[in-house]
Amino acid sequence: MSDHLNGYPKAERVSLHPTSVRELERDLRSVRLIPVRAYGVWMVPSLPYRVLREGLKKLRLRLPLYPPRVPVVGEVRRRIRDAVLRRRAALYTCFSIGVIAQKPEREGLRPPQGRG
Repeated sequence: MSDHLNGYPKAERVSLHPTSVRELERDLRSVRLIPVRAYGVWMVPSLPYRVLREGLKKLRLRLPLYPPRVPVVGEVRRRIRDAVLRRRAALYTCFSIGVIAQKPEREGLRPPQGRG
């Protein structure tokens, strides 16, 4: 079996262990993929809630795994999250990150313009 598929290394031969969006994009470029968009996801419920929940367990107080949503507060927090995540710097605070990439269709294909 060939070591390459359509000129690209087999997936199992590409070892990606990035610690940031920049490193992930660099690794994708190294295998001739073009990063199109980066994304990130924060923890829900948030880390402070999880820490509080675990701390209260030691006092034999129980909080629900997923706190009930307070409609007004939940909507405000969602809007803040959405606004902050539009900034690339926010990706460095996310629990999980990813980059959508594409294969170049032909030589000289340039990445799309706009935010990444």
